[in-house]
Amino acid sequence: MKQKEAEGYMGWTNRNTWNVALWIGNEYAVYKLCLRMYETSKNAGDLADKLESFLGVIWGKATPDGVTMAAVNWAELADDWYESHDKVNGNV
Repeated sequence: MKQKEAEGYMGWTNRNTWNVALWIGNEYAVYKLCLRMYETSKNAGDLADKLESFLGVIWGKATPDGVTMAAVNWAELADDWYESHDKVNGNV
């Protein structure tokens, strides 16, 4: 087991970050909009800022199931997008 998994939640920093990742992955319209943000981002830091702003606008301070977004690790979400999409696109 990785150290990250032992300290976090389901392989993520915390439950809040895991929950946001789950919502992005399971809501097609949200996923497509986040994919567009990924495609137009300069880097992972830029994507993290865009995700936080965008999801804050559409969901407010919590995900649709009521989990607060205050503790979300936006950088981790963006890094995961870059890692997974670079593999899909053959950039790794």
